[in-house]
Amino acid sequence: MGQSNLGGANRAMDPVTLTVGAIVSLILNTALEKTTEKLTEAGLEKLNQLRQTVFERH
Repeated sequence: MGQSNLGGANRAMDPVTLTVGAIVSLILNTALEKTTEKLTEAGLEKLNQLRQTVFERH
């Protein structure tokens, strides 16, 4: 029986593959941060509008 190499776990990663992976990870993290920031800003703006509406009614 030969040794199994499922998933390439015993093989070193190619430096180019590691670099591309790091760049893609950075891009995705940056995009996620910006999206979260935009959603938070929009949510806070809506909360302020709601708060103002409630105060105007009371």
